[in-house]
Amino acid sequence: MALLPGKTEKTAPHVTHAPAQAPNVNESAVKAGKQDEHAAVVTETKSEVKAETKLDIASVEADAFMLAPVFAEVSQPVNARPEKQVAMDTKVAQLHKLWISKGKPNGNWQSVVAAGVVATYFMEPQHSGELKALINRAVKLHDVSVRWGSSFVMTEERRAAFAKHGVSIDDKYVGREVISFVIKDKRERATSDGKTGGEVVSEKSAK
Repeated sequence: MALLPGKTEKTAPHVTHAPAQAPNVNESAVKAGKQDEHAAVVTETKSEVKAETKLDIASVEADAFMLAPVFAEVSQPVNARPEKQVAMDTKVAQLHKLWISKGKPNGNWQSVVAAGVVATYFMEPQHSGELKALINRAVKLHDVSVRWGSSFVMTEERRAAFAKHGVSIDDKYVGREVISFVIKDKRERATSDGKTGGEVVSEKSAK
């Protein structure tokens, strides 16, 4: 093809292509072998870990050591009873011992009150529910029972009525809920033949 005046022939850039190389079969095989070897090592290691962490039956059957008092603080459960609950636990235990010392009065409410075993709290109404919950949890802990009196709100009229009977009520208790209760033994439920439910269950288990 003729060139126009003033134009020179352009030479296309020379591109050198690297010769295609066939995949190195030996190298691929080596890599695959290493991967298989690594997988085998991981599997073996996991098996060893499982074998090491398996609880031995001998450890279960062995005698347990009794915890020394020095470890009491560091081993205390994280869900330990709150301070208020511990205080009520102590109070309920004391009230139960008082009830026993008074001959376990268990007649009508008037006779129980006269025996001097009925505890009474003057509580702000918003705290009454919490107090009763504390008492119920303490009762469950000590495996005893509670007999509740009828709650009522202290008013000026009732305060004046108590004063006529020689009972002085501080005016700060007006408007509070009066909660009374006695702590006593848990009642045993008897069957028709006079045996308790626990005795019946024990006899059936022994057969």
